[in-house]
Amino acid sequence: MHAIAIVAGAGGCAVQMYDGVMRPREQIAIIDVEGMRVRKIDGRYAEDGTTYMVLPGMLAVSVYLRDDPAPGTSGGRYSDDMLAICVDAQAGRRYRLSPVYAQDEWWPQVVDVTTSQRLQATVLKTERPYCYQPAPIRRPPSPALVVATTAVTATGADDNDGGDDDNEADGGAIPATVPAKQPRGRVLIGGAGSGRAAPAQHSMGSIHFESVYAYGGALLVSGTYANGETAELRAGEGASFSAGASWTPLWAYDAIGFGVDFDMGVKYSSIEGSNGSAQFLRAPLLLSCHALFAITPRWSILLRAGAEKDVGPQLSSSGSVNLGTATLDSQWGEMIEVGPYYTGTSVGLALPVRVTVMNYQYGGATIGANSIGAGLSLHYDFLGHR
Repeated sequence: MHAIAIVAGAGGCAVQMYDGVMRPREQIAIIDVEGMRVRKIDGRYAEDGTTYMVLPGMLAVSVYLRDDPAPGTSGGRYSDDMLAICVDAQAGRRYRLSPVYAQDEWWPQVVDVTTSQRLQATVLKTERPYCYQPAPIRRPPSPALVVATTAVTATGADDNDGGDDDNEADGGAIPATVPAKQPRGRVLIGGAGSGRAAPAQHSMGSIHFESVYAYGGALLVSGTYANGETAELRAGEGASFSAGASWTPLWAYDAIGFGVDFDMGVKYSSIEGSNGSAQFLRAPLLLSCHALFAITPRWSILLRAGAEKDVGPQLSSSGSVNLGTATLDSQWGEMIEVGPYYTGTSVGLALPVRVTVMNYQYGGATIGANSIGAGLSLHYDFLGHR
């Protein structure tokens, strides 16, 4: 697990990205992050933060853009795509990662804080960056070519080459250029205010509240109103309200999450008239597994499937349609649910479509209770995010 520690001289909290006790400052490197949100460091998921303690070595730091508005604008800058930068971290040194802009594109750069020198670094656009290629062979320049030497940029360009205005970092960042082969991300503009808000993470576990209205099933009771309209009460029809919990411990390739769910609630339907009424009440119990297919950092497709049993289904009536009270027996049935899922900072929202296949038994007869419905589900991520 990642630990949160106070780093002397770091000016606040830093995220410890290695196992065990906190090591002395001279044995680790510090990475500060500006205008970006760190997703992973060397494949390890990173907690929210702006300062990270890492062990020395070549590290792949995967980041999203989450920056303040550009000068003269009001919308924060962000990205849905993730870029990784290879940082050769040395013990006792401190580095700063920040975004560089060229029109509507961006990429990360790394600067040695002690020397203020931008370091040569590879930028990758992949979910599983690999930075352990052999180091390039550096030969001293020929004496005939040594006229003036300058620091090497993050991408191999000269800091003083007066490059294109299009390749300058706005907002006071260091100008830089990148070769065409280096990947860049697309800059998106958000709402007013800062764009530094942390992006949503994949949910690890949540409690949720769901409401679904379903149609279908065999006819239980029907009635005709004075105006000739017919009212029907069907076995699968009704509004349900449930509470439950979800646990998503497994995420494959940072894109597909797998987990389990438990839900319990009530489902109610009725027909009402001036001279009588009929009601059908039951308590659905759901045991299911789910998969979340990530589309963007905030949006996923939720697929849920499992078993459903209605506890104590009871049909009652009164007035001119008084048929007494009948308690039905519910068999275990199948349930499948699919829909978009939005993840916020600590809450989620789903809009599922649910199909249920199940039967009731009463007096030796089988009553079909198949249904299809649509609903709204609110989630609170009490276990946090990945």
